[in-house]
Amino acid sequence: YSYSGKAGGSSKTTYVVARYDSYLWVPIAGEYTFELISDDGSRMFVDGVKIIDNDGAHSPVSKIHTMTFAEPGFKKIKVEYFQAAGYHTCQLLWSGPGQSHRLIPAKYYYLSIPEHQQLEAEVDSDGDFLTDVLEAQEGTDPNNKDSDGDKLLDGEEYHATYGYKTNPLAVDTDGDTMSDWDEIFIFLSNPLIADFSGEVQTAFSLIPSEYSFSLGNWEKINNSVRHTTRNGFISWKKLIETSGVYMVEFDVSQYLQNSNRNSFSVVLKIDDMLVGRQNFDVSFGANTTLKFLTPNLNESEHTFTLYIDNVYYGTSLVINDIKFTIPLPAGDGEQNWLENHINNIAGLITKPTSSKVSPVNIEGKSRYMDMMKFNNTSKVFRGTWNHWYSDIPLTYGAGTNLEISYQDGLKTENLTITWAETNILDGGTMTIRKDDSLLLNIISGNEDGGIDSASVTINGQTFAVDPDTPKEYQFDTAGTFTVTGIQTASNGVISTGSINIKVVAAPVTEPLKHWRFRERTLTWPEMDESLILDGNGLSLVKNENGSYSLNRSEALEDINILTRIGAGGPIINRTQTQPFWLYELVEGFGFGTQLPSGIYRVVDTVFLSPFAPDDIEVKIEIFVSGVTFEDGTTVKVLKKNDFGTLGTYEMVLLKDEDRLGSTCHRIKVYQNGELVGQRH
Repeated sequence: YSYSGKAGGSSKTTYVVARYDSYLWVPIAGEYTFELISDDGSRMFVDGVKIIDNDGAHSPVSKIHTMTFAEPGFKKIKVEYFQAAGYHTCQLLWSGPGQSHRLIPAKYYYLSIPEHQQLEAEVDSDGDFLTDVLEAQEGTDPNNKDSDGDKLLDGEEYHATYGYKTNPLAVDTDGDTMSDWDEIFIFLSNPLIADFSGEVQTAFSLIPSEYSFSLGNWEKINNSVRHTTRNGFISWKKLIETSGVYMVEFDVSQYLQNSNRNSFSVVLKIDDMLVGRQNFDVSFGANTTLKFLTPNLNESEHTFTLYIDNVYYGTSLVINDIKFTIPLPAGDGEQNWLENHINNIAGLITKPTSSKVSPVNIEGKSRYMDMMKFNNTSKVFRGTWNHWYSDIPLTYGAGTNLEISYQDGLKTENLTITWAETNILDGGTMTIRKDDSLLLNIISGNEDGGIDSASVTINGQTFAVDPDTPKEYQFDTAGTFTVTGIQTASNGVISTGSINIKVVAAPVTEPLKHWRFRERTLTWPEMDESLILDGNGLSLVKNENGSYSLNRSEALEDINILTRIGAGGPIINRTQTQPFWLYELVEGFGFGTQLPSGIYRVVDTVFLSPFAPDDIEVKIEIFVSGVTFEDGTTVKVLKKNDFGTLGTYEMVLLKDEDRLGSTCHRIKVYQNGELVGQRH
């Protein structure tokens, strides 16, 4: 404490004696300096040894002691203090590894070691998802979120957030020259296996200024090109002479020396397929390289489009060079990064060899679904994040052979599925989808001596069957059906049985618009209790009142909500989520320009994602007095077309001269009259 209140935590301001005992947690081994400032006297002990003697009646005096701790751990400390008369203070400061010179934070003091063990497990000084205790054990810096500077947080590496437990003290855990971040987010390979040779072969280059199309203002500077407006895109066409997977490297820089903002966000699409987004910082006088990994490009002309996501004035991105390279894999007999890459992003998840239901629902993963091919006419649908599914019709008596090709043959898979019979004598209940078909039969084990008769009955209809001729029946109506069967063997044994077939359907819902980072509450149509919603890749939470809360942290990926029969069960249908972002530059504040009349004119710009769905409605409402739009109204209702080709809408607000600063208004987005999200 310092010169205020009662001395030493007592009820008095004079003639006070106090003693403070605590266990001090030292998070990192090393040299520490303690400073004890007091008015009047004080002494400090560590593990029973006096290290500072600041005794006596005096005005504020500082005494310092430096000592080395060989390892992290608890130190039992004691501070004795007395106050005679006049001003009073007692302060204990420290400095050391990861600690600036300051008062010792309260989080390092504990009444007992068990208390520390309980509480310290939750202390994370730098917010990197790795507690200070674990940081001390691992040797990472508890005050640096990214100890090795590889763009992965220490906790993300330690806890294998992205599927791999990489070394938070090494930029390149497997030592193959590719950083952990590049392998996880760009190459989608394996950062724990050395699958790169360390060599990169340059294939070809593009001259940035020789672009084929652009939107927004772009200025050519020799071979470079500079973006001079907010938002826009630029495209290049290139004939690929050798098919393959390439790494595209954009060399970029900041054009303005006194730029207001050095943060940028760009999106790369190839032939209208999303490749990825890069968020980065680059200041004047520096260059940075943006890396993207292409899909397998065939020998034809391809279009490369870079979108600039920028809503700010006073900043300008320059594209200096565009280079296409091929990282070479490790040597013969060693790991190949391309194999690890394609296996990580493409392949079957479910591999059934038989199914009682036709069509059979199969699922897989694929980054570029448009480049998938089946050897039959089955449709492929986008599911959840980087996920696909398809319904494969089966034929009785012969296996259905399926061949799946990913990225124009970069990977192929084969699967043979047979249609299995459903034996009525097995009994029980089956749950299937509306329009699924079953092969119904009655098999008793008495067939070797011959069968006089056998039949199955469904919905009052009876069908003759025999061991080699089941009844193929499609359930085209939702509901619960009892299927019965009877078999009379030649030896006179009669076998009967029944099975319940529960047929479920799911409501079809229209695509859901979603404003990035803003929670949308959904009232989902009533469904059968056996059905669940699968929103992998989204934040989809069922609330106590039965509604759902939907949220997305990105606005590019094609991610759908699936309706399934139970967890991991067959998919009935999908609901598209159509994300978008919407920013406002002023966000409700601004003085603007004062007109001769005394009224202030404020210009505000609202930005809408170029990928936003066409049918959203944006409503801007002014909710304070003394402010109107330039036309005198207080409400604007906008469609996507109102934002123009660059996704910008400029609105002019007028406010009374006695209204200070605020032009308070809210923005709401609707889908068919239902609120999608709002900004107050």
